[in-house]
Amino acid sequence: MEGHTAATNENVHVTRRVSRRDMVKHEIDFLRDDPSTMTFSRRAALHLMSRYSWYNPRLPEQQREHAEELDGMELPSWHSCTDQDEDDHDRAPSSNYIEMDETSTEGSFNQSMLRSPVRRERPSLEKAWAYYEHVTLPRYLDHSSTIVAMARDSGHERKSGNTETWSTNDDTLSSCGNDNDNGRGGSGCTRSVRVEKRNHLLSIWALEQHRKERQQKQHEQRDTSKKNVTSNADHGDTTNPLGEFCYLDHAASKEEVVMDLAEPGEDQYPTKLYSPLRTPMNQMGDFGLGVGLYFTALRAITILAFVAGLINIPNMMYFAGDEYSAGQEGVNIMFTLRGSAVCTQEGFVPCPSCVLDDFADVPHRIATAASAYSEEDLIFVMKNYCDGAKFWPLGLVNFATLLFVICGLMRINRHLKEQEVKFDEDEQTAQDYSIVVKNPPPDATDPEEWKAFFDANFGHGVHVTCCTVARDNYLLVRALVRRREILQRLKWKLPPGTLLDVPSLIAIVEDFERRRSLFDSVKSWVIPNVPELLKQLMSVNAQVKKMASLDYPATRIFVTFETEAAQRNILNHLSVGSRAVRKNDQLTLDDPRHLFRSKLVLSVNEAAEPSTIRWHDLSNRYIERSLKFVLTAYAWACAMVLVAFIVRICRLRSAKFAAYAIAFFNSTFPELAKLLVGFESHPSEGRLQTSLYVKIAAFRWINTAIIVKMITPFPSTIGSGTDDLLDGIREIFVAEIVTSNLIKFADPMGFFERHYLAPRASSQEEMNSHMRGEEWHLAERYTNMTKILFLTLWYCSIYPFGFFLCALALFINYFAERFSLMRTWRRAPRLGSYISKISRLYFFTLAVSAMAVSCSYYWAGFPYDNLCENDSAGGNYNALQYYIGSWNVVSIDGSNSADVTVSEGDPSYRFCQQSLYWYGKGFAFPAIPNWQKEGDEWMTKEQELLTSFYGWTSFVLVVAVLLWIIRISIRAIFYRKNYESCGEDQGIPFSDVPSISSYVPEVKSELFSYPLLAVDTDGIDEELYEWKDPDKPYSYYDLTRDARQILNDSKIPDDGIKSHFSTVKHWPPN
Repeated sequence: MEGHTAATNENVHVTRRVSRRDMVKHEIDFLRDDPSTMTFSRRAALHLMSRYSWYNPRLPEQQREHAEELDGMELPSWHSCTDQDEDDHDRAPSSNYIEMDETSTEGSFNQSMLRSPVRRERPSLEKAWAYYEHVTLPRYLDHSSTIVAMARDSGHERKSGNTETWSTNDDTLSSCGNDNDNGRGGSGCTRSVRVEKRNHLLSIWALEQHRKERQQKQHEQRDTSKKNVTSNADHGDTTNPLGEFCYLDHAASKEEVVMDLAEPGEDQYPTKLYSPLRTPMNQMGDFGLGVGLYFTALRAITILAFVAGLINIPNMMYFAGDEYSAGQEGVNIMFTLRGSAVCTQEGFVPCPSCVLDDFADVPHRIATAASAYSEEDLIFVMKNYCDGAKFWPLGLVNFATLLFVICGLMRINRHLKEQEVKFDEDEQTAQDYSIVVKNPPPDATDPEEWKAFFDANFGHGVHVTCCTVARDNYLLVRALVRRREILQRLKWKLPPGTLLDVPSLIAIVEDFERRRSLFDSVKSWVIPNVPELLKQLMSVNAQVKKMASLDYPATRIFVTFETEAAQRNILNHLSVGSRAVRKNDQLTLDDPRHLFRSKLVLSVNEAAEPSTIRWHDLSNRYIERSLKFVLTAYAWACAMVLVAFIVRICRLRSAKFAAYAIAFFNSTFPELAKLLVGFESHPSEGRLQTSLYVKIAAFRWINTAIIVKMITPFPSTIGSGTDDLLDGIREIFVAEIVTSNLIKFADPMGFFERHYLAPRASSQEEMNSHMRGEEWHLAERYTNMTKILFLTLWYCSIYPFGFFLCALALFINYFAERFSLMRTWRRAPRLGSYISKISRLYFFTLAVSAMAVSCSYYWAGFPYDNLCENDSAGGNYNALQYYIGSWNVVSIDGSNSADVTVSEGDPSYRFCQQSLYWYGKGFAFPAIPNWQKEGDEWMTKEQELLTSFYGWTSFVLVVAVLLWIIRISIRAIFYRKNYESCGEDQGIPFSDVPSISSYVPEVKSELFSYPLLAVDTDGIDEELYEWKDPDKPYSYYDLTRDARQILNDSKIPDDGIKSHFSTVKHWPPN
């Protein structure tokens, strides 16, 4: 036992955690889950499938079979406490999916994949729902259940009132009489098994003690830094000035809950489903730093928007008052436009010099009346009488909101950095112990060489535990994956017991072709049948044989150390700027021993999480990646132009139609963005998500806010009609609050797949494929949050109530997405904090800059009617004489009519452009009064003061942001990178962390429930994998066995075949 214990005759005092290698393993039968721990969907499905054939079409067949045969369909139980079972403790179970040949070795792919099952596999809905809850949905290790169960099994009793000592009865170490292990054990247990059980118990207990000590230390630090902490501090993070949603505070226990994310398919230790309501915020990091930081940011921005709404109450009161628009009579209160800049005080005024083309885009605002003095009609134009450019309260309150948002986002940025440290310290993952070498020599493919380099040259205490050498073999791996998928489809199409080797398939195809009809031949063009699959199989086999003669150089090296200190030490020594790496500047390093092979400056970074590595994209070079990025950027721009054109057409019909078109494109464009990003090359899921984030966020920002402004006629900005700008913005908020969240909660596609398609699947793999949950992307979630925030900030000057709608939308999103994350979405890679950093460094700052710029233009645009009053001595005086009298005017489009009376001395008006967005022939920036043309000044003195103040503020802010972004980019490119660790070293060895994994190359396929492994699985510790199939061994998913099978008749030795694949080497500490 690695952990040190001090023992007396009666008690065992634990002073250090026991290694996970010493933990005893107890297999758990997923089919026997307690119904009270199941999801409602699973309980309902289990009820329906056993009673109604309309839900379960196989029910009549199942009812005819004997109960004992049904019992035989349960998941296997591996473990028992007999001596024989102890010898076979690590043996994998025989597959329930494939009937093995008597001569085949257990788990051998060569036999299992080349033969269709001897008898037809019977898909099990019970297994599929167990797969859904134990593989698709996230679960955490239930340490309390483990301690109770192991204490009962091993005879340990906790001393009353003593939390630091466990009492051990020595008699229990010599007898297993009480350990029946669910009826599978007995008195035949050996001492080694009993000791393993005791060590497992002590390990779990020590882990709890370590966490409690760490939490106590954190609470003491909080008490020291903040003396006024209330008694509610135990409910959450009291250092968070933005607070916690109250319900979640009360839902969490008084003591800080600690959860550890279980691996998919974990069947050795008890697990529980995460609760969407009761999972504390400090445990959201279990799903990855990126997810934890996203929900932290979502909560914080919700509170920020709500407080900003409170600040804007004076502006809402002014807009809704008598001074602005006579109380905005007739304005809708629901999802309210009352309190916005909607102007209801408007009327037709004489405009003798106006022509119809001046207001062609707003025909309801220009009207005519028959003249009694000439054949030409008199022109009247709608004028707004609302003064919305007041320095007080409107300007100052809006500027105070800008300052608050800037300060709030800065505080959120700091808060996210603090939470990143806490999440990182709470979760021990492979990333905390690992580095990646991005520029290895092509021939540096021996893990022993890398281990020797790091162990010998970086001081005492450095121990390499794992090393993965990734090779540039994507084309070979892709061909093998394709071959495996073809074989899987053939198995599903052919009768049970069919041998799937090429000679047998050729004979089958010859018979198949004789019986094939014309319809079958035509259908095979769309849905390949056995002959087409055989051709594909033979083609793939030929490709693999051809690629077997190639050399595959090393492209990435992943090195995992036993301690965090070793990883940080090496990152501190080897972190240099990209310029130094490109030039191989050896003087950059302090010690010449840190040069690999005494000549190469290594490009070293902290490795991403194992589940985020995109193994097939590691080989792409910088030029190739850049070219693909340029092509996808061009495609994005074309899509943006096309969407703007379509939205413009919809806007011409109605504002509501345009709002739903915008919502439609916001929801569908991510699918196009995923295709574009899939064409790009990214070494990790974090980089891919960042590219996806930029594309979707830019699209949604432009589509939701900017395009709406561009396609809306300027005079319709503050109009009260349903086709005007503010009503369209209100419709967008309603769609975000209601439609998108209802879809998340209902999960219609997932419901259809699980409850309709899955019961009708023909195989277990197909049934499981319908239980994988909806694929989701963290980038899309971030863009949804920033889109709503950007929409609110862009229109906050004329629609201050949008802050409350933003807070409501994000509040509902918070709970809807927690529910989806823990109940309907499939597991996603555990992303790091990269997207969060990009969001808060760039998108938040750009959003604030956009707020300042847009507000300056909105204040400059009042009164939004494109009319300037004529002087009484102007040239239009004589023309005005024809307007004196009473007239019935009708708008050009016939939608508006009014009775207008013009008296002697009433003013007349002329057309003058009031929009500085596009003033004259160009874009006027900043929005200041100086841009007004002489003779066409429309701003009041107070408006000029407000516009000048806001315009120059926006100019300074934009320049500062641009300089800051340039500074960050230059530092990243030309200067040495100083590694900064995140959080404190927890002092926990890599080999002692439960549920930890390493870097094992794998490829996902939609036809398999688990990833396919692009590495030789022989000799790899099962603890290094991130998942476990309870039915098949890891060798079943080993693609190197496919290569051996294809190259069996070649002269390539086995070691030569292995050299075509990545290598994983494990050196556990002594």
